[in-house]
Amino acid sequence: ESEVVSNRRIGPGWYVLRLREKSIAQRSEPGMFVQVLCSDGESFDPLLRRPFSVYCADKENGTYDILYTTVGRGTRWMAALPDPETSGSGEPPARVDVLGPLGNTFTMPGKDESVYLVGGGVGV
Repeated sequence: ESEVVSNRRIGPGWYVLRLREKSIAQRSEPGMFVQVLCSDGESFDPLLRRPFSVYCADKENGTYDILYTTVGRGTRWMAALPDPETSGSGEPPARVDVLGPLGNTFTMPGKDESVYLVGGGVGV
């Protein structure tokens, strides 16, 4: 499980979720993603995990960020996660069930090489 460090709204329907889990942060490389269980563990709705690109990772501090937009039940659940930086509730930070990092990384091309990128979704 990853600890919610912050869950900042950065625009209408857009958020950056910062999570703390040292092993995920340290192993994350460009092109990798995580699978998030978008429920509290007591419900099976939504049933399937949701894939999210690792937006950035701070290997030293053991945190990683997910950029997401609210489009369905799973991301609405994420948007409702309390932000420990602003809630002031004194409650322990929320925890999220995350698998990862998954996928393959890539080698950056040389200075004089052409690059072609194909992708889709929010994480691109």
